[in-house]
Amino acid sequence: IDIVYESIARIMVDTGLRITAALEFDMDTFVGWFRHVSIGGKTMDDEIPVSYINKGGDRLTCSVTLQTIHDIQKIYRARNYEKRLQKYQEEFGGDDEPLWIREDGKLVRYRDVQRVFKTASHAMGRKLNTISPHHLRHTCATWLLLRLAKENNIALAIIGQEPHPLIMGALMNKLGHVGSASTLRYTMTAFYMSKPKEAKNKKPMLTTLAIQQNKGLQKILFEQAIDTYGDEFSEDKFDLIKYAIKQGFAVEY
Repeated sequence: IDIVYESIARIMVDTGLRITAALEFDMDTFVGWFRHVSIGGKTMDDEIPVSYINKGGDRLTCSVTLQTIHDIQKIYRARNYEKRLQKYQEEFGGDDEPLWIREDGKLVRYRDVQRVFKTASHAMGRKLNTISPHHLRHTCATWLLLRLAKENNIALAIIGQEPHPLIMGALMNKLGHVGSASTLRYTMTAFYMSKPKEAKNKKPMLTTLAIQQNKGLQKILFEQAIDTYGDEFSEDKFDLIKYAIKQGFAVEY
């Protein structure tokens, strides 16, 4: 797989941006980036603001870690970019300097990224439930949630009616918008990822009130029940609240 797609993927998982926004990154992102470390006193884990165009056509700002910029500079910009730019300009008549160029000199398009993710999924053995570029947005949110929980001592084991306001605010700032249902999904994923190996069998605790008031959460548990019971699952006889309590997912509240 072309190294340009790994670079795009790194941008997406670091920023939470969608494909269209990630493809709008330009060369200015990489001009003089090291001055933030050598002069500005930042570390490689620090973030710097970068502008991009969202799906509505507005120019917005997101944050990218200096480590991600450094890695892309090393694996793509320094080793591959100049030859690709030359081919793009000489063979395809380009008169600008776009950031994302394929090995054949053509610009990376939206469908190119989708195709490569599908190819990678198949190579990993996932031919039905394939990994899509949008999964990187979910991964970004989950990693952010894990970091916030650790830094602010936020318990992930008990999930109440609404997500913690600090988590909601950070996700809103990072992703632009986020709902309670998706935040709860990220929270459950983060809980499993944060537990040591000997505690992997433990489940996050939801309140029954949270389940009753959140349709997104109901859908998650419904899908879990289908996986649990398989062919024996009967929607007519199924009681979501009883199932959640019996399985150890919920406590009465």
